[in-house]
Amino acid sequence: MLPKSHIIAVSAAILLAAVGCGGQPATIEVEVTREVPVTQEVPVTVETVRTITATREVPVTQEVPITVVVPQTVEVTREVAVPQTIEVTREVPVTRASEATPAPSVAPTASLADTPTAPPPPTVTPTVSPTSTPPAPEPTRFGSWTLDEQQHHEGFEIHRFRNEALEQTGVQPPTLTYQCDTRGRRTMYINWRDPITAGSSDRPSAARDPFSQYRDIPYYALLEYAGGLLEFVDDLRLSTRDQDDLDEIWDKVEDRWLVGQGASHLDADPTPDALVDLLRDRTHRSVRIGLAFYQESIDPENKSKYGPPSLADIVGDWIVLSDRTQINDGSMGELRQAIRGLYSVPVNETGKRMVMTATITAPGQPIITVAKWDVEGIRLVRSHCESIRPF
Repeated sequence: MLPKSHIIAVSAAILLAAVGCGGQPATIEVEVTREVPVTQEVPVTVETVRTITATREVPVTQEVPITVVVPQTVEVTREVAVPQTIEVTREVPVTRASEATPAPSVAPTASLADTPTAPPPPTVTPTVSPTSTPPAPEPTRFGSWTLDEQQHHEGFEIHRFRNEALEQTGVQPPTLTYQCDTRGRRTMYINWRDPITAGSSDRPSAARDPFSQYRDIPYYALLEYAGGLLEFVDDLRLSTRDQDDLDEIWDKVEDRWLVGQGASHLDADPTPDALVDLLRDRTHRSVRIGLAFYQESIDPENKSKYGPPSLADIVGDWIVLSDRTQINDGSMGELRQAIRGLYSVPVNETGKRMVMTATITAPGQPIITVAKWDVEGIRLVRSHCESIRPF
């Protein structure tokens, strides 16, 4: 569609043509109105309020002088050069004899080939060891006994004295341990380091004593773990398949170990819980050990053909734990009297020593189990245990 201005122009052209064709020109005033679109830009100022939080991280490196006093142990090794006296003999050929003329005293200059060159003295370089570790303190000894452990436990201290055997029938020498605490309690152990055969005992495993020495730690740890697993499984919502698998495991244990057969402690239909309760109420095993105290000569040639006479003897049942045997309370009470008997004969000869032997007499062992210790200083051990006891 043509614009309005073009329409007006075309109309005017047609009108002029028509007039021209009529013959006589005529003047006609035509008012033409033209609409022109006008675009006007009006500046508008709009105030916008914006809050901008600018965070700028500026790395700053600042050196601050700090004076630190570091105690150091410096070991200085100095090498001191020892002066050497070298005698040099020079042969000078004389071609003529002349009258001696006094001359200024000038030290003769010897060539390098004629004068031996002494090595320069070594440079003294101190050896600095700022990180040197002080030597470990030597263990406290009481005769043949070594105080190798002091343990704090529930408000009191436990001291352990160890003594390695002089002679034994096994492969490794057994260890004799005397233990005391600040409450005045005493006990003694023998770690035979070899398997031993034990018999039954009437002392229940749950029996308590000052050291809990009748508590077989590995056994009770396993027992507590098994009880915890049972409680955990009982609280689970097992699927039918998982419950069947669990029951199958228990059936295999029953078939392999004959659980409940011939044991009146278990129910007719034994359960894992009943087995754990039975183990908690079990009794310990024991062995009968005889102790003999005497003085013997260190020199083999001076030893008696029949052996030295025993000055004291103690025979009793020792409790068998996982890694050691432990003296019972009654035999421990006899130990003081045995020590008095051991020292009843004065040791006037320097070639003698205090000796204790231990022999497992029952039940019968595959091989005779005997060990011998030098117990010199056992009175000092007992005195130390008395000194740490509060009054």
